[in-house]
Amino acid sequence: MSTGKVQFQGRALDDFRGREKTVLRSNLQVVFQDPFSSLSPRQTVERIVGEGLALHRPEMDAAARQAKVIAVLCEVGMDRTALPLYPHEFSGGQRQRIAIARAGAGTEHSDSR
Repeated sequence: MSTGKVQFQGRALDDFRGREKTVLRSNLQVVFQDPFSSLSPRQTVERIVGEGLALHRPEMDAAARQAKVIAVLCEVGMDRTALPLYPHEFSGGQRQRIAIARAGAGTEHSDSR
């Protein structure tokens, strides 16, 4: 048996209510363990990583969104040459980095990392 509490910024997750909970959810993203099945084979890396931005930051124009996608790719050790490529063109480790970049791009406060 395991016990414990999950915290975000020093607060237990079950302490968040109402609007705070909505904001909290925009700061949490899932990274699935299997990078071979967690990325859409029909989307480019730019679209995969940018989809969270489109959802959580709709005020961003296409140029700003692309710049943010490039920035988070760089944070995980990749670069802009990945943008037009599809998941099958990458190794498992690279796919996992793409998944991590997708999660990082989709958080509301990812600019501060």
